[in-house]
Amino acid sequence: MPEINDLNVNALREKFAAALKAVSNLDELDELRVRFTGKKGDLTLLLRSLGKMAKN
Repeated sequence: MPEINDLNVNALREKFAAALKAVSNLDELDELRVRFTGKKGDLTLLLRSLGKMAKN
């Protein structure tokens, strides 16, 4: 599972922005949504790693 840090968050933001620019219809937009927020999506996996962070 990925670890959250500024680099990962920024890379994910850039990846999403580039993918969003390539979307040309609603089906592609839905595929993008699933790819990032689905059960095994990029953002979902990153957020799951929050529970493994040190509490400081």
